[in-house]
Amino acid sequence: MIASAEEEADSPVQPLVPEPPPSAARPEHPKVKVRDRINESSDNGSSGSGSSSVETFLAKLSSYKRSA
Repeated sequence: MIASAEEEADSPVQPLVPEPPPSAARPEHPKVKVRDRINESSDNGSSGSGSSSVETFLAKLSSYKRSA
């Protein structure tokens, strides 16, 4: 026998997705402090645009391209 729409509406409907656990059951993520790199003065001691390590890398890269 096929159930009518009224009979289906009276039957309890089970959710397909189980309810998530309460937030207390989830592990808390560690707090990460985000530094403001624009206003921070500890930029490897350099006071120009770009750090010396980037400039050194670019110099090595250009000399490598010439030798290849």
